[in-house]
Amino acid sequence: MLQTSRLTEPIVTWEPELGQFVVEPSEGWHQPSPSRLPLFFNEIGASRIAIGVTAFECMGVLPPHDHPHVYLNMTEQAEILCPYCSTLYVYKPGLRRDQTAPGDCFWRQQATAPAATVDA
Repeated sequence: MLQTSRLTEPIVTWEPELGQFVVEPSEGWHQPSPSRLPLFFNEIGASRIAIGVTAFECMGVLPPHDHPHVYLNMTEQAEILCPYCSTLYVYKPGLRRDQTAPGDCFWRQQATAPAATVDA
């Protein structure tokens, strides 16, 4: 089993027998309430997405083809790679929690207005 995260984050491991990643809590890690976490996707296949938060969930692409929604936490890092879809998320402090660059990568399940966009 290959451990791919720190002790303060969930432990994400690849299980070859299952053919998938498994996410387990580690000591001192508590998952925030899902309703409070921003959820991002990468429908356009961008190699990197700038975001204004350091803790969030990635869903890969839009439903029904999304991957399991995985919790990611950059902690002190400036970027993190999603273990499912390999999207590189980069923290950009000037962005709001619902902004991304390129734009339209923030999931608004019940929103009526489009997400805010920012030029990269």
